[in-house]
Amino acid sequence: FRTAYQNNLIIWGDMRTGFYGNNFANGYVNYGMMWDNQVTPTTNGTNWGVLYNNINDLNLILKYVPHIPNMSKSAYDNVMGSAYFLRAFNYFYIAKVWGAAPVVTVPTESDTQEGLYPTRDPVDVVLARVESDLIAAEPLLESSPGSAPFYASLNALYMLETDFYLWQLSI
Repeated sequence: FRTAYQNNLIIWGDMRTGFYGNNFANGYVNYGMMWDNQVTPTTNGTNWGVLYNNINDLNLILKYVPHIPNMSKSAYDNVMGSAYFLRAFNYFYIAKVWGAAPVVTVPTESDTQEGLYPTRDPVDVVLARVESDLIAAEPLLESSPGSAPFYASLNALYMLETDFYLWQLSI
């Protein structure tokens, strides 16, 4: 998650507003290319692979955590609620930046499994996945102890839902 968002979060959001000048982050981002929307496949922030790495890890958690024996309800709710929340967060950024994109809910565990080369789904399918994951996360996070700023929490979920629903009014 940190690798994906450490510099890309600003590229996918505020960088395009004009609040920042060239040479931001020691030249990591070419402001002019971002501002003029003249990005190329090698421009920082144009590769969604880091987000799909996150999504694959979250899909693994969602698949296997339910099978962990003797896990407390509190721990289960925290892990599963966090996974749904984070997957929604990732797909929301994918929808905002790229629009149509593959929606993958099955983890990649083998280079021979089916579905290794998914096609793009329409943006409304991506947004439906975000909404579905937000709905799935809410009851789990209600009973979760995620009060520290580095945990998923019910308040963080409400903020993401607010951003999600307000953003849709603009498209």
